[in-house]
Amino acid sequence: MGDFIKNVIVPGITIVTALLAGYVNYSVSNVKSALDLQKGELEQQQASLKSALDVQQASLNKLTTERSLKKFDEDLTFRVYTAVTDALKTGDARQQQATSALVIVMAPEPLRTQLLQVFDKSQTTSPEVRNEVAKVLKTEQSFHQEESLIKPAAAASRPSPSPGGGWEDWDVDVFWCEGSGEDAREQADKVVAALKQAGARGRLRSRVLPDSINARSGYRISGFVIRRDLGEEERAAALQALAQKTLPATTFEISVSASATRWYLSAFVCP
Repeated sequence: MGDFIKNVIVPGITIVTALLAGYVNYSVSNVKSALDLQKGELEQQQASLKSALDVQQASLNKLTTERSLKKFDEDLTFRVYTAVTDALKTGDARQQQATSALVIVMAPEPLRTQLLQVFDKSQTTSPEVRNEVAKVLKTEQSFHQEESLIKPAAAASRPSPSPGGGWEDWDVDVFWCEGSGEDAREQADKVVAALKQAGARGRLRSRVLPDSINARSGYRISGFVIRRDLGEEERAAALQALAQKTLPATTFEISVSASATRWYLSAFVCP
């Protein structure tokens, strides 16, 4: 009996124990794999949910910002309008002068021009302010008439500028800032003359940039600047080299224009 227990029962128990241990380990491994898979899926769902929440939060923040900006613009417009009516009621020349300057810098179009016209036509406007406003309106009207010659739709029908090509039919406006005086005008004229000598055959103009226009958002130019559209990097660099050679000791910065006008470059001389 002892040998039977030693040689049969004990090995049998050992084998059964080993089989049970293997089965338990196998079961535990399967359970662990299933749990790991569920954990991975849960983490993926949580990441997707967080990403969706982040997108929603970003959209909400953008909407809130847009609403805040809209309200700010509305408040600003109302305050500028109120300032104009108050200035006209008082008839005080200094207050009207300050308010008209505020309109020029802060008011959006078309309200800006409309308020300036109110100053120009109102019987309570002081003579000196009326003269200043009338000059601004006349200067800006002339500027916009010149600007209307730049036609994006017509330029879009032209073929794309050829890489490595010359000036061909490029249009170039060289602006000089009114506040920079006659020296700036002479410098702008020199750049236009150099363009003609370089073989440019398009519409080349030396133009004044009125202070009232330069005070508006989108301009506010100072120093020496060249503006280009996307795809016009090579020609803008050529204009930069030509302008800096024509006007020694100047450095023209190149920036991207907000208006899409193919075959057109603008340079600003505003020292």
